[in-house]
Amino acid sequence: MSPWGRRVLSLVLAVLASHPPSCGSAPQAVPLSLGGEVLLQTATVLDGDTLRLANGDRVRLLGVDTPETGQPMAQEATDFARAHVAGQPVRLVPDSGERDRYGRLLADVWVEGGSLSQALVRAGLAWVYRAPDPVLLALQGEAVEGRRGVHGGVGPAPGILYRLTKTSFHHPECRLPGEDRGTLPLEQNPGCLFKMGLSPCRRCLPWPPPFLATGG
Repeated sequence: MSPWGRRVLSLVLAVLASHPPSCGSAPQAVPLSLGGEVLLQTATVLDGDTLRLANGDRVRLLGVDTPETGQPMAQEATDFARAHVAGQPVRLVPDSGERDRYGRLLADVWVEGGSLSQALVRAGLAWVYRAPDPVLLALQGEAVEGRRGVHGGVGPAPGILYRLTKTSFHHPECRLPGEDRGTLPLEQNPGCLFKMGLSPCRRCLPWPPPFLATGG
């Protein structure tokens, strides 16, 4: 390890020693480590679920989705993420270095205020995506019950029946489920679907609906 790396590591250990985790507290995030050195970096929020680290790497939040740019609540999710990170050094959990097909690191982002993924889901500005994480699912259930953010219209939508697949729900016309989509079960209330852990299809974007748009 380089002298610079040893200095950073000693500083991190000193901070951790002065702020020991209390009994029953949330699991502590692990610093991003590359080449044996501990790197605590600031990050720039690109949208609700994507950030860029100071070293140029992009990070895609693992296990959650936020509304796409142009959809209702997309700007709210982006603003929330910026406020949560607010120029603080971030830690990636896990720091496995796994990347998606676009070259983005896949991880949750932690700061002193806690997990960004958890905070977004709690606020109703993100939903769980193919992640059997009991903490995220519990937070999502609370957000649905409280009709927060994208869940502000989770009651039955008149005239809309969503097609259900194993992990997602779709517009009736969505072609992603294939030729057998006409045999798939239907559900009118998306609140039930979110509580089941299903997420909106990334292709047909059935949620959030336009009437949730705020501020024109």
